[in-house]
Amino acid sequence: MAIIFPLLAMVPAFAYLELRTLIRDVQHDGFCEKAGIVWVDVNANDFAAASPQEPVYLRFTLDHGATLCASLVDPNLPNATPVFLPLFTEFGDAVLAPSDTVSVVRWKAGEPHIWLKVTSSSSTWLRVGDDVGPPTMDHRVTFSLGLSGQESQSAVAPYFDSGKANLPFQSRGSDPDQANSLGSVDLELKVDLSQGNLQPLPAPQDLSALNLDGGAFDHTTVGVETATNDSGISEGVPLSIAFLGDGMIGRGVFIGNYDVEYRWSNRSIHYRGSCEEGGMLVFRIASNIFPEASPQNPVYVRVQLNRAVTLCRTLVPPGSATPLYLAARLDAPDGTLLNMAPNAISVVRWVAGEDALWVKIVDGTGDWIRRGEDDTPPDQANSVSFYTGITAETSYDGSRDAFIRGEANLPFNTFDLSTDGSLSDAADLLIQLDASQSELDPGNPDLENVELDIQFYQEGTTGVETVEDPGRIETGSEVDVLTNDPPRIAHGLDLFPATRDTIDLRTLIRDVFYQGTCEQTGLMALVFSGNPFPDASPTTPTYLRLRLTGGARLCRTRVAAGPQPDPPIHLGLGLEPGHLAGARMVAAPDAISIVRWMAGEDAIWLKISQSPARWLQMSNSTTSPNIRDRVVMTLGNAPTDSFSRYADDFRNGLANLPCNTTNPQNSGNADEATDTRLELDLTTYIHPAPSLVELFPTGYDETTTGVTSETQANQIQLGTLVPVPFGGEITIGRTVETLPVTVTPEISVQGLEVITLEAQVPDGIVISQVTWTDLDTGTVLGNFPSLAYDPLPERTIRVRCHVIDNLGRTGDGFGIILVNPEGIDLNLDGKNTLEDLLYLTPRWEDGDSDVLEMMHINTGQN
Repeated sequence: MAIIFPLLAMVPAFAYLELRTLIRDVQHDGFCEKAGIVWVDVNANDFAAASPQEPVYLRFTLDHGATLCASLVDPNLPNATPVFLPLFTEFGDAVLAPSDTVSVVRWKAGEPHIWLKVTSSSSTWLRVGDDVGPPTMDHRVTFSLGLSGQESQSAVAPYFDSGKANLPFQSRGSDPDQANSLGSVDLELKVDLSQGNLQPLPAPQDLSALNLDGGAFDHTTVGVETATNDSGISEGVPLSIAFLGDGMIGRGVFIGNYDVEYRWSNRSIHYRGSCEEGGMLVFRIASNIFPEASPQNPVYVRVQLNRAVTLCRTLVPPGSATPLYLAARLDAPDGTLLNMAPNAISVVRWVAGEDALWVKIVDGTGDWIRRGEDDTPPDQANSVSFYTGITAETSYDGSRDAFIRGEANLPFNTFDLSTDGSLSDAADLLIQLDASQSELDPGNPDLENVELDIQFYQEGTTGVETVEDPGRIETGSEVDVLTNDPPRIAHGLDLFPATRDTIDLRTLIRDVFYQGTCEQTGLMALVFSGNPFPDASPTTPTYLRLRLTGGARLCRTRVAAGPQPDPPIHLGLGLEPGHLAGARMVAAPDAISIVRWMAGEDAIWLKISQSPARWLQMSNSTTSPNIRDRVVMTLGNAPTDSFSRYADDFRNGLANLPCNTTNPQNSGNADEATDTRLELDLTTYIHPAPSLVELFPTGYDETTTGVTSETQANQIQLGTLVPVPFGGEITIGRTVETLPVTVTPEISVQGLEVITLEAQVPDGIVISQVTWTDLDTGTVLGNFPSLAYDPLPERTIRVRCHVIDNLGRTGDGFGIILVNPEGIDLNLDGKNTLEDLLYLTPRWEDGDSDVLEMMHINTGQN
């Protein structure tokens, strides 16, 4: 593609940076859309004070909640080397600016900003005749963002050959020789619009135009080239550099009426890694594309990897009695419910060493959408999506509430159709890849991505679920499905383990009642890379104080301090998925402990008693976590969730404890798991709703005293501040004025006993009025805090519980009673018989299950 620079318009008689753009149509909610190109004209001495020692930083920001979908210059990856941008002039005689004058120093997926650095004074950038000076209105100097490597070379090389550019193309080489050696670099503006609010045409321009807005800051800016997340960047003094012209780079449109639209994330992996975590893959179904799908005539979906990449773990082997059922949910429910069988979509083959995974659809799309009494297929306004490449926790967070509202067919991805909705039943579906023998070629645009070839087959497909050799699978008739471009779920880089010391904070945010006396907030995970606590030991510990903001207080005591303090809670440390095969966790059981957590105080205190340099073992050497082999620790878990998170990893040598526990010698006893749920008293919280509740971390050295011995927090003597490299999210709660109402149990399975639902509200709230309503019929079911559903229901019941308290405040909770009067067809033979009972029996634990309470047995069939 040849790039032709836009004609220069007439300009007013004052200096500024002028933005000129090429605008492209973008799918308004796409995952990775290619936007346009920006040319930046410098027409005055705007960077007179710039130097290597005191650079000027330029920040270009996407609007409408858009973020970058690819990391091109990431401080935490080997591609942290800046990309140097060529400066060229159309009207001067020669560009004299050093070749490293302007560079891209931060371009990271998930962030809305692109950061550039200017390191030489514009006073001597240009020669016109015999005069050396800055750019002027008549002799501009230009650089660009959004060009591919080839486009940059085609557009700029002619200027460089005539002395009118300081580089031949954009490159990681800081001078022409290095640039020619390393080659050009793609800087296409690819953006993630899936979580933003860009609207498609014919919406007005202020709603449908994607813009790139500029800003400039002086050399006191900190963190651009080092921070793990953009929250760790501190802008310097804003500079009076105007950005004028049109920054519009995209026009939101609705592109295509796809039968199945793929949405994905492209994750960086080590191109020779043996078990690397790929990105997310979403199937959005928006038509009646599979009307004939049934258990007898299923649709098989083959998702095939390229570049000689294979799957590195087995989830569903051939001959498996249990597939992995996928939760599907409505994308934009508007008075609609999802009318899909729980077993409608499942993974039926996922085997280590193979280059394809297989999904099966056994429920025809013709009646998936229910509005009132009408059942209709999906369409563009009422689409249905299912998700792969996600963790169990992400699946739980995304689908469980939708399931209770009738907007999903399962509460999460799971192997267990009889789940009661517990997180421990959710299945991990990360797409982990073996690239050890791959054909990935980092830096080669044609060979650096793992692309998926997805095909749909129906009649005549055999062997998918039974044969050991995938070469013996026979594919039947192919279904003609209109889709978008093939997904790319992994981007190959030469990712040698980094040594940068970081702690990435990740949180799950929950709504909390703004006057609640004991409100449960979300989770906070600390993800470690490098060795942020090199001096930590049992005799010289490092303390972390996690302090609540805004006057919030802890409402429960979990570890009391005093002359006889409570035993500490030792926190589990586990390797994140995607680690090097053979990596082992060897951290001490008491490496990190909670040593103070007292009701009425505003801080939780942790003690680090072992340097992270001693946490991992690889190739018989003890080492610290790194960017590939990260270690995670989580606060905010209930005991059962803590045990579910760590127990298997502990047995496999990938965690230091089976759960969060007060017993450092715990060898796998779930009864010794300890509660670390974050429950807060917000009666003294100073910010009006809605506002954010945050947990702010600070580190102190071993000279800190009184943390475990003093009964009053103001008696703690803080030691020397430890500069801990935190980054990420610190918000754990969002205050709301509506009452938080929970139905207990939220999900129940009707057996032969009456099920009683309870309306639960936070402590201190006095219920004045309760109304239970059947969501499907609108019938009022009861007006008391307890609802006993008697006589037994003959169909699945979805209920809303509307609560009004004595102050007139309101809130809603939801619950579901699952009913299958014909029994559960677990073996998918089209009927419920004794064979289903025999299928289920081996999975029971002695004394834990009553068959009559789990299913109606149809004894009339043989």
